[in-house]
Amino acid sequence: MSFTPNPAPTSSPATARCADLAEIEPNLAGAGLSIGIVMARFNKDVGEGLLSGCCH
Repeated sequence: MSFTPNPAPTSSPATARCADLAEIEPNLAGAGLSIGIVMARFNKDVGEGLLSGCCH
């Protein structure tokens, strides 16, 4: 994955507060990557629904 920071626009006060943030261009090639899925035990019904969506 390459990191190319894009300058933050300074058109409004809201963006001026976030001027130190950098945007990372996505690289959607998944070759050689491993994926881990973590599920919390806080809300089992919601977690299992999300896990089911991830595995299909």
